[in-house]
Amino acid sequence: MIDIQTNQKISEPTKNALGIFILFAIAVAFFYPLLFDGKVIFYRDFQFITYPVRYFLAQAYHQGVLPYWTTNTFGGAPFMATLHPGVFYPPSIFLFLSDFTLALNLFYVFHFLVMGFFTFLLGRQWNLSWPAALCCGVTGMLGGLIVASTLSSNYFLSSVWLPLIFWLYSQFEIRNHVGWFIGLVLAIATQTLAACPEISVMTMILLYLHSIVFITKARDKSEYVRITITLSLAVLLALGLTAFQLAPTAQLLKHTFREGGLDYAFHVKWSLAPSKLTTFVLTPGYDDFLNTTEQGKYSNFSGLLHTLYMGIFGFLFVFLGFLFRKDKAIGFWLVVFFFGIFFSLGGYNPFYKLVYYSVPFLSFFRYPEKFIFVSSIAVIFLMGFGLDALVRVTQERKIRISTILIFLILIFGATLTLAMWDRNLEPQYPITFLIIFSVAYVLFYYGKIKRSGFVALLFIMILLDLFIKEIGRASCRERV
Repeated sequence: MIDIQTNQKISEPTKNALGIFILFAIAVAFFYPLLFDGKVIFYRDFQFITYPVRYFLAQAYHQGVLPYWTTNTFGGAPFMATLHPGVFYPPSIFLFLSDFTLALNLFYVFHFLVMGFFTFLLGRQWNLSWPAALCCGVTGMLGGLIVASTLSSNYFLSSVWLPLIFWLYSQFEIRNHVGWFIGLVLAIATQTLAACPEISVMTMILLYLHSIVFITKARDKSEYVRITITLSLAVLLALGLTAFQLAPTAQLLKHTFREGGLDYAFHVKWSLAPSKLTTFVLTPGYDDFLNTTEQGKYSNFSGLLHTLYMGIFGFLFVFLGFLFRKDKAIGFWLVVFFFGIFFSLGGYNPFYKLVYYSVPFLSFFRYPEKFIFVSSIAVIFLMGFGLDALVRVTQERKIRISTILIFLILIFGATLTLAMWDRNLEPQYPITFLIIFSVAYVLFYYGKIKRSGFVALLFIMILLDLFIKEIGRASCRERV
């Protein structure tokens, strides 16, 4: 990035600050109804679980007591020990505000910002170009997994900490300073207290695999040992820091149906239905989806998450990833993407029962659909690495335009086929954006528009695509 007036390169910290400012401005515009228009999120789990639980927690904070017990559930039940309420979860500090609705709205907007900011910074740390990292940031912040998972609260709260954990570990590897390691431990502890253990486990497994895969060939086996010890120590310290919460939770588990694990039938409830994979490409009309009274009209979109949509360009760059699969980063995230789908299919996967009986502690968790989390993370980074790869091979003329056009035709065909197969899906905007992208790429390939113009247009389309869809998906109601 060049400052035209001074003809000097803008420093990396300045570029990163600009990227964060842009993401912040996007978040303010997207969440304007929550921040300034008196609206509240109120749908499904939010109205039955999240809102009353957080309200009770806020009351306890204002009274200066620890809520060990609640009389509002089943005539009386443990509260703090259940983990889910997040009594000791650091961002719960927002609930000390006197206006509970504003506090809850700020609580959730904060988490979206954490996801967006650190996805962008992590992309920059991994040497993505500034525009590619920004595309990752906005997709991470407004992608379907994140917005849809707000309705499952703790799944959402835990998910947003992955980029920060990866970024802190990357900083520690580069700078080798204990301060970054302490930050890593605190971030892992925070994610643990967000109360979705499945996400915490997936995050650490993914971080470990990523660290091992991207060790340079110059390193010897001692580096594998060092990484294993470092991450194990970080997890153990984080668990130690959160023991005041985890110990009573462990005791409570002995008196619940989870003791000894869940049986297979219960475990695979809310496996990812294959038909829902269509929402990686297209989504239904959300005004109708949220308000319809027609029985079974949107049965394909029920379950833990009602959509997987990460933007039409997320699907595009997963597809284009096969062209650039020899790129180590793209190859890695492609594998992660398909592994996530394999596990999330759960009971629909004929091999899953073998996984269930083979993987230790898997039976303690429920809803295999949660595994789609890693696929959504993969989509985010496939977009960033894929964009940089596409621009690079185009400028270096290492790819024929006919190859890209064939892929685009296949993507058009797949999108239109899905739209005709399920009339509830809305293809208008995605198809329009794909047409614009195709024309822009041809112009870029033949030098009619510059790289900066091409990537700027792509970023705008990514933003518009997600903004249009997510405004409908973020179910808000008038404050009363």
